[in-house]
Amino acid sequence: MQIPVLLDRSRREPLTGQLVEQLRDAIRHARIRPGTRLPSSRRLSEQLSVSRNTVVRAYDTLIIEGYVESRPASGIFVADGLPGNAIGAVTDAQEPARAGALSHMPMPPLPRRLQNVVDPQRNRLSVDFFPGRPSSALFPVKTWRRMLQANLSLGGSVGLSQYGDPAGLPALRSAIADHLATTRGIAADPGRIVIVNGTQEGISIAARLFLNHGTPSAIEDPCSQGAAFAFEATGSEISSVAVDFEGLIADWLPQRPTALLYVTPSHQYPTGHTLSLDRRHAVVAWARRYGCYILEDGTPAFSANRL
Repeated sequence: MQIPVLLDRSRREPLTGQLVEQLRDAIRHARIRPGTRLPSSRRLSEQLSVSRNTVVRAYDTLIIEGYVESRPASGIFVADGLPGNAIGAVTDAQEPARAGALSHMPMPPLPRRLQNVVDPQRNRLSVDFFPGRPSSALFPVKTWRRMLQANLSLGGSVGLSQYGDPAGLPALRSAIADHLATTRGIAADPGRIVIVNGTQEGISIAARLFLNHGTPSAIEDPCSQGAAFAFEATGSEISSVAVDFEGLIADWLPQRPTALLYVTPSHQYPTGHTLSLDRRHAVVAWARRYGCYILEDGTPAFSANRL
């Protein structure tokens, strides 16, 4: 395999230390997955144009730390159980070394929190209650395969290797506009529809578009972990607004100009309550008064209607 390592010979830190740091970081953040067989010391030294002893010392250090293990007659493998629940974590003690390596890049002091969306134990459950993820058993595999084959047979493969519209396939956006018009009464312009890779990407794009460090924003409390983390990542000054059996409590919205409000009106997550009509009107009036954009999460698992 090709190891994602870039050594900087202009740094004072020895190449062995750089290699250990980058491999440790890649394993910790699952860029190299548990159980993966690493290249031999000879092959990796050729890949990185360093001496074999440099790689051997790096591997020895990682073995001592518990990140990798040596299996006789098999090679070096990433350990299945990492020390100190290290996947996805960066400790304060390791931060100075990372800061030195990235000193040329401006890094704002933002929270470092990752949404927990991967749990190997879920695959062992007969029923998966993870929110926002429909059952794979409901996907029409046979219909999808038949339509895909028909499209390819009619010349649909033309242009597969070319760049498309960054906002998404125009035909798909038009179909979505028609669907919104008939099912939700929304007269949407296909040119204002953007295809994204799931709810989280849509929330993250909106957060980066409207928010910046210190920009006021508001979210429901409680709300989707992914939405809260996306807002935090911008450095925004976030106001948490409580919910009750009627949804978001509009009277508790911040009485100041706010850039963006995240809300799930038709099926509040995680309480499941619906935002009452009176409160919907109050939220819209508040947004107009303070010039705030409303980011409505219309994910089927959360919401089915609009303000």
